[in-house]
Amino acid sequence: MQQTIYPFDTHRIPKEKIDSDALFILEKLRKAGHTAYLVGGGVRDLLLNKTPKDFDISTSADPDQIRSLFRNAILIGKRFRLAHIRFGQKIFEVSTFRSGSNEADTLILRDNEWGSPEEDALRRDFTINGLFYDPATETIIDYVGGYPDIEKSILRTIGQPFLRFKQDPVRMLRLLKFRARFGFEIDHDAHLALIETRHEITKSSPARVLEELLRMLESGASKNFLELLTDYGFMQLMLPEVASFLEASEGEEIYSYLQEVDTNCYHVNMPPVERAILL
Repeated sequence: MQQTIYPFDTHRIPKEKIDSDALFILEKLRKAGHTAYLVGGGVRDLLLNKTPKDFDISTSADPDQIRSLFRNAILIGKRFRLAHIRFGQKIFEVSTFRSGSNEADTLILRDNEWGSPEEDALRRDFTINGLFYDPATETIIDYVGGYPDIEKSILRTIGQPFLRFKQDPVRMLRLLKFRARFGFEIDHDAHLALIETRHEITKSSPARVLEELLRMLESGASKNFLELLTDYGFMQLMLPEVASFLEASEGEEIYSYLQEVDTNCYHVNMPPVERAILL
């Protein structure tokens, strides 16, 4: 896909909204001769005039090079090797640009092939999460059509949605989470794929499914998310007993409680134990 560059006069993201430690990491990587950008949800949230909870970074430096530059970095992951750089209570996720085909009709088990920024963008889940921000030039780099999709409030997969959902079924939960959180419309093809491949969610790691459900509680849209999971049949597939409970009259109490959670916790990062208790 053709690269599109959006200058500051178009996107109007003030640099002051970007965490100073994230900018420090980006600058240090750049001075060491590496390409480094803000990527993903942080860029998306800045464009939506929201305060990002995370400032993720993607770079041409491999994990060992990242660790050699930052003494406060630790390497994590096997399927997806990356660095966590800690500044006080803040943790910044720094990943290496990755390559790999989007077209294989199989679950992704290992994901450590280094690539270019374009290859990395094309591997991401949704167009709204596939944007790079370059602080050196204050430009947004778009390989996937994410910028116009944000302007039009559209949720669209990068690549064919049927294949993308089969590769990683948790993407379907993430799609509904973004629908609940932002109110964006789901692209027609993604909507069809969501319905036809929803049974694939049973092949996902229970730990990753639980992680998305826990994140739901701090999204400020947990009630909407649970309603979407129920309407699309995911609760019946993942937690049939809970689905039956929600369909009964007691389900209204759960939805009312989640509405209260959304109101009280939207701007608060709940500790993991507290989130688990709520779930």
